Amino acid sequence: MVSTLKSIELKPKILLIPLASRLLEKDTLKNVWAKILDSFQRNTEKTIFGYEQIVTERNIDKVISRINSSLQEYNGFIFVHLTGGSSKLAIEILTDIIHVKPFISWAHGKYNSLASAFHLREKISDFLNIKSNLPVLFEEYNLDFYSKILATVDFFLSPINIIFFGSLLGVKVPSGYHVIRWTKKGRILKQNKENIISNEIAKLKKDAEILIDDEMKIRDVVNLYLNIRDIISDLAKKQKGNRLLLANIHCYQFINTFKIAPCLVVSLLNRDGYIVSCQGDLLALSSMFLLRLLTEKPVWVADISSINLEKNTITFAHYCADINFKPSNRKYSIILHPISKHPASIYIEPNLNSPITVFRIDANRNDFFILEGTVIGPQKKDPNNGIQIEVNVNKNLEEILDKVCGNHHALVYGHWGHKLRELHPIFIITKQMKLLKGK
Repeated sequence: MVSTLKSIELKPKILLIPLASRLLEKDTLKNVWAKILDSFQRNTEKTIFGYEQIVTERNIDKVISRINSSLQEYNGFIFVHLTGGSSKLAIEILTDIIHVKPFISWAHGKYNSLASAFHLREKISDFLNIKSNLPVLFEEYNLDFYSKILATVDFFLSPINIIFFGSLLGVKVPSGYHVIRWTKKGRILKQNKENIISNEIAKLKKDAEILIDDEMKIRDVVNLYLNIRDIISDLAKKQKGNRLLLANIHCYQFINTFKIAPCLVVSLLNRDGYIVSCQGDLLALSSMFLLRLLTEKPVWVADISSINLEKNTITFAHYCADINFKPSNRKYSIILHPISKHPASIYIEPNLNSPITVFRIDANRNDFFILEGTVIGPQKKDPNNGIQIEVNVNKNLEEILDKVCGNHHALVYGHWGHKLRELHPIFIITKQMKLLKGK
């Protein structure tokens, strides 16, 4: 059972579906497929493969039933065009399958294979009534790159529950998400045993510099962290089927009601492997989730705080972050929330001169905002103002700002724009397929 990111098996499982016309002799087809399959297995290291028998017009009715039942066990599939004339077989399979999974096409330089793969791209545009940029791999035998993308789309478009702490008034819920509002105030405020809280504080002191003098305030925040962690953990165990559980904390309501800023709580939960965002922004949570799946790296959700047109930079800021987002050789700081002065927020230093990717998905989960740049500041440590990262971007800043929509963006270290752009058409096609089949 899949419940949280901690329990996801991130090694992709991909089904290979070889397609061929009847014009090529049976033995020749078998030899072509055997050589291609052997090359896949020798060059691909991080993917678990399954494969079907060669699908032709003769056996397609029988094979479709088997493909449909076996697809439940896979994160996606690849149409391997052995010959020309195979695009119609792919469309027939897509029409009849019930279990929708992300897919791509693969082709080689013989028997009109490549033409058939491109013909399938055109047919998918007609089939789904959208512009299709379905990726076509040409004689690429290391499939790990695309296998990871297929698995990311599969998990991202799987059924999602969000446990929400706070009022849902004015909260926009992305399509495909189901929100469970937590209403049991007593469970949130339950007092844990003093020795359990003390043990957690001792762990914090090993990794963090605590800049709050009143330890009772720290104890209250740690108590809240333990309670919310246990609530999420318990609910995750009760998820039915393969439904994933994410979480969001409407932090300003916690500040006003409990006089606790849950920024440290959010930061620790993400460190623990849960996917948690704040301020009731479920689109930011969705963006964060996709980046975590794709990169398997810590993701920071932050506001656009300021811009500098002369330097071509954007400064991002926030008061919480996955603890693992900090430089590995540095401690983080635990501080009072810079605005409310309630406990507790965190401060981490930036990884200066590191490449970074900025990402946000739109309200309908269709369009991607993708931006890459380099971290150039701030140069001086200043915990009192929360976390800030200044990014020198690689595009004209005025053009970028015309496309910005939404306050929070998800940031991850590294150049991930290429993978996100390759993922986007697969995501759109899979989402449209699910809508077509009522998923």
